[in-house]
Parts: sequence; structure tokens; C-alpha cells
Amino acid sequence: MGLHGVTRSGQSAVLTDIVDEGYPWLPRFIDQEPNQSKLRAFKHKVEETVIRDSFTTADDLAYKVASSVGRFLISRRVKDELDKLPRRDSVTTPEGRDQIARRAARSGQLMAGARILLVNDIPSEMNHVIYLLQGLNLHVDIVTSSDEALSKLAAGPFEVVISDMARDGVDDEGIRFLARMRTAGLNCRTIFTVGRYQPERGTPAYAFGITNRVDELLNLLFDVLERVRG
Repeated sequence: MGLHGVTRSGQSAVLTDIVDEGYPWLPRFIDQEPNQSKLRAFKHKVEETVIRDSFTTADDLAYKVASSVGRFLISRRVKDELDKLPRRDSVTTPEGRDQIARRAARSGQLMAGARILLVNDIPSEMNHVIYLLQGLNLHVDIVTSSDEALSKLAAGPFEVVISDMARDGVDDEGIRFLARMRTAGLNCRTIFTVGRYQPERGTPAYAFGITNRVDELLNLLFDVLERVRG
């Protein structure tokens, strides 16, 4: 059985691996009584206390330890970045931050290398999101106008467009941009960000989603990438 601990930014976790019950062991490595009963009781206590995985060979254990530690570090990094958001409680919830961190850890390998086009006339407003996505090995191209965005889309494939709705003094520029995309045959799943979300208006036609919350934006983005790459 392996018990390994990880600590980062003042946070710690115990990651547990127990040998697969069906894996054969040489007799000399098998405990006899009373140690066998003590080990069985300890393993039962561990299984009731923490989430655990199972392993077979030493190489299998090494791989699973490395994977567990990697997922934990991704989760903590995402959570740390979300906790730094300006006015974080108005753009996320504690539960949303935890959920996104766990989801990023689970899907990090699947999403790595995805190309995202961010369209925003004030991209500095998205700095925390940009930094977080880049930390997950997503490629984020940034443009500030619809014309630039259309040129980028025509030049190379992107998997997701994240666009603000109001841009350059036009309240519905995002809708106009999406219409121009479709007219040009540049079909790419598009997520809109808005300053004030009005759920009664629904999601704009042909858009994948719309939100004013960072946790919801990341969930929508992960939804797209899981559909495209899963």
C-alpha cells in the first residue's frame, strides 16, 4: 500500500494507493496473523477515510503516483488563480472555484494544445483568465476587433472563440461579429462574455453560451473542448 502526501501553497492532500486484491504476491511477502488482520483493519479504515486507487506492479504504482500528484498540482494552481480574481465573489462562487479546479485536473491532458481566440477590446480585463488558460497549456490568441478576429479565423483553425458582447461602443457587436463569421463560413463555437447577464434573454442564436461569471465561462469552455476532443 502506498500513502503519499503533497503540499502546495499551504494546502496538503493524502493520495492513497492500495495493491489490487487480485494481484499475485510471493508467499514471503504476505503477512501472517496477527499482522494480516491488523493490515486488513488498517486498509478498511483508509478506504473509509480517503479516496484511493489500486496498483499492481511497482511501475504501475510509480505511474499512478505521478498522475495523482500532477492532477493535484493542476487543481491547486487553478484554484489559486481563481482565488486571485478581482471581486472574485461577484464573478465566481467558492463551490464554482472548487468544481472548476477539479475539472481542470481531470481534463487537463485532453485540453492541452487547444487553440482559443479571445476577442475583447480591453483584453486586460481578461488577464486572469488568459493566464489560467495558458497555465493549462491552451494557446490563446488575442485580438481587439471583429475585423482582426475574422482574419485570424480565416488564417487558421481555432476550437473556441471567446468574445465580449459590447465592443468599440456597439452594444451588440458580438452578435454582429457572429453573423459575419457565419456569412464567411467561419463556423467556430463561440462563447460570449457580458458585463450584465440577463438570463431571460437566453443564449444568442448560434452561440454556444453566454455568461458574466468566470467559473461558468470555464465550464462552457471545457464543455466545448470535451465535445470537440473527447
